[in-house]
Amino acid sequence: MPVDATASPRAARLAAVLALCLGQSSAAEPIVPAVFADYDSYESYVVDTISVRDFAGLVVALGGGNEYSAEELVAVNAQLTRALPRDFENQSLMRAVDHGNGFREEARAFWTGKQYGYFYALLHDRGEELVVIRFEVNTSAGYIMQQF
Repeated sequence: MPVDATASPRAARLAAVLALCLGQSSAAEPIVPAVFADYDSYESYVVDTISVRDFAGLVVALGGGNEYSAEELVAVNAQLTRALPRDFENQSLMRAVDHGNGFREEARAFWTGKQYGYFYALLHDRGEELVVIRFEVNTSAGYIMQQF
């Protein structure tokens, strides 16, 4: 979940902290991906949660919560909400790629005025459930589009 380092010095520090935290997971606590009943419930959750900038809630719900302590989640949420100070009023699916066998990648844009945030996800529709395999949040559209 890196943040565009040009956004602010705090955002640059956040990017470094997130890179370290996201790269560390305990062998005793494997990353457990998020599971939704279907695509609509996933989409509704992501749009609603990012729109109100609940980044800590997003991380926990999408399976990254065991990579952070409670204090780190609070700090990450605070830093991201400072980098993106207003709730988002608009959102759009920018790109979606179907890879077959239920695998899909997507990028979403969120904005209010000149404030933009972006979201990337790698998903697997298993028929009876939708699994979020990987996700990213960033202030850089370029970074998000490079995930494809």
